Amino acid sequence: MIPGVLPLCPSVTPLERISPSSFQTSIECKLKGAWNANRAPTLLPESPNTRLGRVVHKVIERIAQSPENSNFFERVWNEELSEQEAQMRSRWFETHLVPLAKMCTNFELVKKRCHLECDNIALTQDRSTVRPGVGATEREKWLQSQDGKIGGRIDAISRRNGETTIIDYKTGVWFDSREAASDGRLFPENNAQQLRMYAALFYLNEGIWPTSLELVALNRKVIRIPFTPEECLSLLRQARAILDDMNCAIRKGGNFLALQQRLASPSEQSCKYCRYKPACESYWVSKETSPEKPWPLDFRGTIEELADVYGGSFLRLRLNSTTNDFISIRGLNRKRHPALNFDEDGELIVLGLVRSRSSDTYFNQGAFTTLYFVPYQQLN
Repeated sequence: MIPGVLPLCPSVTPLERISPSSFQTSIECKLKGAWNANRAPTLLPESPNTRLGRVVHKVIERIAQSPENSNFFERVWNEELSEQEAQMRSRWFETHLVPLAKMCTNFELVKKRCHLECDNIALTQDRSTVRPGVGATEREKWLQSQDGKIGGRIDAISRRNGETTIIDYKTGVWFDSREAASDGRLFPENNAQQLRMYAALFYLNEGIWPTSLELVALNRKVIRIPFTPEECLSLLRQARAILDDMNCAIRKGGNFLALQQRLASPSEQSCKYCRYKPACESYWVSKETSPEKPWPLDFRGTIEELADVYGGSFLRLRLNSTTNDFISIRGLNRKRHPALNFDEDGELIVLGLVRSRSSDTYFNQGAFTTLYFVPYQQLN
């Protein structure tokens, strides 16, 4: 990938299986689900908090596999942190978000809670029996349907006193005990649906249903997710149907624009955090043909004016629209945005802007603002 230049659309091949997490993605947009399942490179920055959450998850996973690592928490933490930051530095549109300690306001709190969780895991495993399935916790357990079309890895399965609990750890503290209802009324629904799917996969593998499903935050707050066998099995049927629909659309062939039309479901909500949308023509067409909707602050057009002024570059962009509207963007950094440094003719894509208070047509650069240059030969 040339820094600042929009790459060609990622290829998509039929999917062997669908996971509970990719099922939730595919419900919103099958194209996003297909790109995600094909491990297509994303085109926009990942949230630093998500990166930090991945550090926590990896550290906990390593401590769970080898409890003696809890004695070397700092070393394990720094290794996983360095790995995530190295990945960020390798992506030109994420380098400005390093270091995570500076970008994540709750960095030290998350690290402290991760340390406490690792100590708790090590202590629990020291006290548990070594006999599999009896008073033990299985971590990163793979579960799949008999036909192999649905499968994934669950964070933990706890077996205690004749009860089985399927656990999904959330590394972000996204709920508080003062707000969360004990019956699970307040929780991210997509996380709850994933747990219900894992409950069904557990049943298909072991012939019994789990006693409970739990979302556990890093602050040790727990929400129990209500479920019924019928709704859990229904989710598996839905996932299998979506997988078959996606593969049918992919196997029809044709050019990628035709494939996008068959799979994409552009909407204000599903496109808001999609990190593939720079290359999604369906997104841009939907956005430009229905400008009255509350779409993300993303635009494409041609450069009308580009000047270096105090506080960063000033850009005036003629939009791709029937009215030839203009927007102005202040405070851009040429070093951060190599798309501004191409002399040839082409189109400019600007994503993740922050609206200025002074005017509806003036915008500022934000932490996630990303620019792509599209050469004219690529447009044709």
